[in-house]
Amino acid sequence: MSKSKETKRTKKRKTEIQLPAVKDYLMQSNTVTNAINDFTLYQERIFNAIIFHLQEPINLDKNGLSYKQLSLFQSDAVIIQIPLKEISEPRNYPVVKKAIKDMSTSPVQFSYIDDKGKPMEYTSGLFSATMPTSGNGGGYITVKFDAVVADLLIKIQKDAKGNPIQYTKYMYQIAQSVNTPYASKIYKLISSWKKKGGFYISRKELYKRLGIKEGKYEDNSDFMRRVIVPAHEQLYEKADCWFNCRAKDFVKREGDKPRGKVLGFNFKVITPEFEELENKKVEQICNVLRTHFSFKDADITEVANIFDGESFNYERIMNKILELSDKLSEDRSIVNKNRYVLTALINEFGQ
Repeated sequence: MSKSKETKRTKKRKTEIQLPAVKDYLMQSNTVTNAINDFTLYQERIFNAIIFHLQEPINLDKNGLSYKQLSLFQSDAVIIQIPLKEISEPRNYPVVKKAIKDMSTSPVQFSYIDDKGKPMEYTSGLFSATMPTSGNGGGYITVKFDAVVADLLIKIQKDAKGNPIQYTKYMYQIAQSVNTPYASKIYKLISSWKKKGGFYISRKELYKRLGIKEGKYEDNSDFMRRVIVPAHEQLYEKADCWFNCRAKDFVKREGDKPRGKVLGFNFKVITPEFEELENKKVEQICNVLRTHFSFKDADITEVANIFDGESFNYERIMNKILELSDKLSEDRSIVNKNRYVLTALINEFGQ
C-alpha cells in the first residue's frame, strides 16, 4: 500500500496532520465493527482487506439495492483474491500466510438482528483459504466464504424508512497502517461514534470488543501501557479521528476516586475540522444567505465574526438559518427579511 502522505492543516489549532495521499473510505455494518475476535495484527489487516474488496456489494446494500446479481454471488460461495501487498511488506509474507491459516480456523462471533427482528448470534471460522506453499503465488491469496458469512459482512441495517443506520465509515489506509491489532480495532470503534462525538464503554465490554482474553491485562496500568497508549499515540493528530487517553475523565473509577476500581472509559472522539473543508462550509452558508436572503458583500462582512475560530459551528448556524426561514414564511409582518436574519445571526452567534 502507498505510504505517501499529504499535509492537512486544522482550522482551529492550525495543527499540521499527515494523512495518506490516497484515501479509501470503507463502509461496514456496526455488526462487523463490534464482532468479537482475537485477531493478531496481520489477521486484522486481512479482515480490513476483505471489507475493502466487498465495498461494491456493501454500498449497493446501503443504498437499498440488490447485490446478488454481482459476479461474486453467482455460486454458493463468495471468492475474493487479496493482494499480499495490502497486508505487509514482502519479507513478512510467510508470517501473513501463517496468520491466514490460523484465521481460517479461529472463531468469529457476530451478533445481529434477523429479518424477523429476532436477536441472533453466529459463531464460525470466517473463511477457507488457498495459498501457495512457497513463494508469493503471484502476490495473491484467495479466500472463500460461505454465503451466510458474506451476508453478515455486507448487509447494513436500515430504519423503518429504509435509510441506512448503525454503520461505520473509516479510512482503509489508516486501519492498515497502525501497528497493533488493538489500535486498528479502536480506530474503527471510535469511527463508528464520530457523529455523536463520544461514548462511554464499560471495562468488561471494551475488553470483549478488543478480543482480550479473561485474565490478560488485569492491572489497569498494564492495559493502558500495552493497549490504550499505543493506540492513542498512533492515532492522535495522525488520523481523520482520534481520542485523548490523557483526559482527566478518560478512566471512570468507582466513586470517582483516584484509586477506585476501574469501571470503564470515556472516549471523546476528536474529529478535526480541516481548514479547506471549513472554508467550503463557510462559503456554503454565505451562498445560502446571498441566494435566499439577498445578502450583499457588506452584509457578509457584518456577520463575518460568526465564522471565526472556536465559535464556528456549521450545523448550529445552518439549523438557525432554517429556523429563521420557517419564521419568515409564517410571519408576513416582517418586511426587511435581510436585516431580520442578519440581526438574528449576530445576536445568536456573534458575541
